[in-house]
Amino acid sequence: MKLHLWMVPCLFLIFSCAEEAGEEKGKALVQVYDEFLYEKDIKNLLSGEETPEDSALIINAYIERWLRNQVMLYEAERQIEDMKSIDDLVEDYKNSLILYDYEEQLTTARLDTVVRENEVKEYYIEHQKDFVLNQNIVGLMWWQDVQVNDENLDIEALRDSLRNGSLSFKPVADSLGQMDYFSYRDLTRKFPELDPANLPGQPFSISRNGTGWTVVLLEKVAEGATAPLPFVRDEIEKLILHRRKIKLLQKIKEDNYQRALKRNQIKYFN
Repeated sequence: MKLHLWMVPCLFLIFSCAEEAGEEKGKALVQVYDEFLYEKDIKNLLSGEETPEDSALIINAYIERWLRNQVMLYEAERQIEDMKSIDDLVEDYKNSLILYDYEEQLTTARLDTVVRENEVKEYYIEHQKDFVLNQNIVGLMWWQDVQVNDENLDIEALRDSLRNGSLSFKPVADSLGQMDYFSYRDLTRKFPELDPANLPGQPFSISRNGTGWTVVLLEKVAEGATAPLPFVRDEIEKLILHRRKIKLLQKIKEDNYQRALKRNQIKYFN
């Protein structure tokens, strides 16, 4: 079927009438085999800002695509022998989507997302074998626009603070600075000037675009060693939340099941 420009005002009139038709299908535009395309099916194609010519082109293109797709679908259904298996797959997929959406709503409303420090440490201690490094990493501290020399630094205290994931040490040059572990790749992204494999043991300075940093290497941790807790903290928090989510959903599922039993909504037949 081809749509002509003179049909566009008629389509708009059809759309207006469809507003009053409630849930009725309204007027059919085209038919292919036993399938119909109704005016309500294409109503949202137009924003109302198109010219009559553009409207006709958009609607005509949609109708032609729909016709070809329906013909192809008809032929496919004729050729496929086991349609029940496809229907079962569709039903399974539909059920999976419904359950997924429901579970996401439940976890959003009920899941406690606060992960406490003692939980992180306990998980880390119990699962250290799961946190073996597959790459070399380095632990650094850096200060922006602050001059630091060896006399100001207690490397052991700074290293302990880094490993503990805290900044509970005496400020250097009135600045706490920042500290973290980096993979080689992440370090070169943050400080492209540095060669992660050849960092000096003493504090050193770098500058870029008028900004300067004093950097000190605190620790190198080789591939195959257990990752320091701060390096895997984010991963551990995600694992704890995932475990918490699974436990919550299992409880809700069991509660729903028991409720249905009490209401005699579940019956076993011999």
